[in-house]
Amino acid sequence: MESRVEKVNKDFQDRTDVERGLQQVAGGAPHEAQLMEEYGREQAEYLRASRKRETTEDYEPLKILGQGAFGVVRLVRRRADGAVLALKQMPKKLMQNKNQRNRVLAERSALSSLDNAPGVVSLYSTFQDGDNLYLAMEYLPGGDFMSHLIRLDILTEDVTRFYIAELVQAVDEVHKRGYVHRDIKPDNIVLDRYGHLKLLDFGLCTVDPLAGATDSQKEKHNEKLQRGELQTPRHAKPGAPPVTPGRDGAADGPAKPQHPGRALLKSSVGTPQYMAPEVFRRSGYTASADLWSVGIILFECLYGGVPFSDPSNNPYTVGHKVVNWHKFLRLPHPSRPQVSGEAVSLMKGLLCEPEKRLSADAIRGHPFFKGLRWEKLKDMRPPIAPKLDAPGESGSASARKKGADLNLPQAGGSSNLRKDLDFVGYTYQREAEQKKPTVEKVVGSSGSTGAPPVTPKGSAAPPQQQQRGRH
Repeated sequence: MESRVEKVNKDFQDRTDVERGLQQVAGGAPHEAQLMEEYGREQAEYLRASRKRETTEDYEPLKILGQGAFGVVRLVRRRADGAVLALKQMPKKLMQNKNQRNRVLAERSALSSLDNAPGVVSLYSTFQDGDNLYLAMEYLPGGDFMSHLIRLDILTEDVTRFYIAELVQAVDEVHKRGYVHRDIKPDNIVLDRYGHLKLLDFGLCTVDPLAGATDSQKEKHNEKLQRGELQTPRHAKPGAPPVTPGRDGAADGPAKPQHPGRALLKSSVGTPQYMAPEVFRRSGYTASADLWSVGIILFECLYGGVPFSDPSNNPYTVGHKVVNWHKFLRLPHPSRPQVSGEAVSLMKGLLCEPEKRLSADAIRGHPFFKGLRWEKLKDMRPPIAPKLDAPGESGSASARKKGADLNLPQAGGSSNLRKDLDFVGYTYQREAEQKKPTVEKVVGSSGSTGAPPVTPKGSAAPPQQQQRGRH
């Protein structure tokens, strides 16, 4: 049985904040009585929606979308309204490991907080039974960005400009909501049916230690980084082979850069080729680390591979190169001299130390994006047009060859108190949460006039800042 202690406590605090806010707006009876009556109706509707418990019986499986070490993803149709979604199933016995448990809980927490964030995959619900965790998400049929990079190899600057702009917008939205993604890479970027970009896989997501910080606090943080006060070097594994610039013949030398291998990209601990130097140093890094990853993807789009690599895929060798990026980064890269000066300038502004790295606003104002109407990105026709299959078209034959079962487990599963306690607070329903009363909703529904709505203190604050400093 799933415990609801944490949710009950949070709902109680939310109710207290809303009631206090309504009292401030009303300014006394009878106005207050009218608002509280409306609030009571909305709160009752929210509680009814929250009590509903989803099970696998609520979904019709259509085909297998993918299978990995920690579960399977199916294309499903929600029986209640016919919505076609992607449903991830993860066995609890594989999630018992502390790191994996933290990842699934972090992804659920981040995606629920990022509801309706532009450029971020939508989470509809999470639920569980005795044996499995389930996560129902928006279905994005356009394919992951890495597949398109491998197919096209090199993108034109016009195509690159569009997708890097959309990526910057999505990453900046995540940062504005108080999070650092920490695993920005082409495999975690997926196109929707129209070709627009969306971020997914928030399992390594964490709270930005500078979320809500003043400019003065950010400046002091950067000063500490420059003085090395936040640094605990861990550049390479003892005994790792020495590395010299250009010796591997990949991105560091004149040879054409290569895309990282698929196996390495599916590492459960992040992907070294896209990680910022301050991450390898175990520095007290911030959201700026994600923008380094954007710079790596920009390089990969224009040169056909990543700037820091190793033929044997040794993560310690890659990490050494990233930490010593000033010795190994070649810009402009000789493999493609036709890359414009504006593109090279932008890469240099992103692939640098964090205190000198461009902010999202500075990126938007960079000459590489001259003439781009950022506010119209979502209205533009994307340069990559995905080839789509019909939602109900069966892909189960190939999936069965891999051992995946199209059918969903029967609702229920064996009860295990330990497994249930490990995933307290996992359940989430978007539709129920959208019914939760707020001051603005209640005032709007009641049609009341008077003082402007007052947002209860703390309701718009960034996520609780745990682990301030080092991640």
